[in-house]
Amino acid sequence: MLLVADYDSSSDSSSQEYTQEQNSNLEVAKPFQQTNIKGNWPLHIHIKIIPNRQTVKFIEDVCRISESFFVKKNVKADLVKILSKDLPTDHLEYLFPLGNDTPLGKSDSTDKEIEYLHISLSRHASLKFHQIEKFIQKLELELKSVSPFGIGIGSVLGLINESKSKSFLALKVLTGNQNLLRLLERIDVLMKTFSLPPFHTVPLFHASFLWSEGSCLVDPDLIKTISDNSTTINNTLDHFNIKSVFVHIGNKYFELHLGS
Repeated sequence: MLLVADYDSSSDSSSQEYTQEQNSNLEVAKPFQQTNIKGNWPLHIHIKIIPNRQTVKFIEDVCRISESFFVKKNVKADLVKILSKDLPTDHLEYLFPLGNDTPLGKSDSTDKEIEYLHISLSRHASLKFHQIEKFIQKLELELKSVSPFGIGIGSVLGLINESKSKSFLALKVLTGNQNLLRLLERIDVLMKTFSLPPFHTVPLFHASFLWSEGSCLVDPDLIKTISDNSTTINNTLDHFNIKSVFVHIGNKYFELHLGS
């Protein structure tokens, strides 16, 4: 079973994320339960990627294909593009990519430029205010042992949260996964030091770009339609040099550089 996390913009969500590859048997692991307590500062660690024009066009094309798909099926699907500043409040939950447990959505198809997308490196967690400075200092030290590296993204995934209240389309990381895993090892060391949940044992790194209420975005016919209408769906669309890790703790935002 593959486990995957994604980013969050609110402290009001509990952490429950699962993921499953298409045609694999569905397994449900016991999730880490994050209790919402006054005084906790929600923590999210991620890397930021700024897509090139080809990727932006691909995302726009997939959004249009998805809208057209639901119109033809006469299904109400409220599709919302995920921008750097426009995240669903409970996006950080366990997620299932399209699988055997086949699930079922205001259409925000504005032409806003996508500023950046996220690839998560942490599950839902929180810190006390007095822990923040120490956490950042220690994470900065851990990241000095990791050199900058490159990744490539492409291939569309359909994802759904465990409660099946929201579904997503995402771009999968196709190259550079081993480097991401090495980076994740250093982050997990620190998370355990602070008694926080480590990332998933077999992560599926991805960057979500579209979400909707309900499970409409994991409709197998939608994924097939996207594939049939795109010649680049399984190709690497974009490459990125990863030089920094970004940490969001409550209303505080930190950029920590890789390497010494």
